[in-house]
Amino acid sequence: MPTIERRNILDLIGKHRGKYHSCIITCYSLDFSFFEERVLPVLRTANIKNVNIIADGKFLELAQATTTGEEFKYNKTYNFQPVYTKGVFHPKIMLLTGTKHGLLIIGSGNMTSSGLSTNDEIWGAFHLDNIENENAPLFTEVWIYLQQFLNDAVGFIPQKIDWIQKYSPWIKELPQAQAEINLESPKQT
Repeated sequence: MPTIERRNILDLIGKHRGKYHSCIITCYSLDFSFFEERVLPVLRTANIKNVNIIADGKFLELAQATTTGEEFKYNKTYNFQPVYTKGVFHPKIMLLTGTKHGLLIIGSGNMTSSGLSTNDEIWGAFHLDNIENENAPLFTEVWIYLQQFLNDAVGFIPQKIDWIQKYSPWIKELPQAQAEINLESPKQT
């Protein structure tokens, strides 16, 4: 039986300075220390400076209550938006945008050490380099999904989302949402 090679999803972001400039991340749980020490440096190395996190409101309150203050000593350079819903807010999405490129990562891991490093998590990653790309409908659906949370955002997040739309012009050109999304499966050899 073939073995599956274990990889870290953050490696997909790479060090392509200038390929992406912004990201929106959704999660249930967020470990501020892990995010700032492990995830944020990966984003900064790739020159992603517009970082926005949408997380479960109840968990976010708990995480903030247990911070030591050390987490923000290097200046918090990202925004987070709580979402309060019946039950829990549980999607795990990373949407990276650039002038011409997009990277959509959808999976099961949270923004924690176990969610991105030690647990066995499942992820799917989709790249977009033009709106005719077969992945464009996925980007459309995710962008529409995120709007329900971004429309209620406060603070600097609305300006940062406007900035994404201005400097990732392909977002406004994404195809209309369809009833179904069909993806071609790679041929197995």
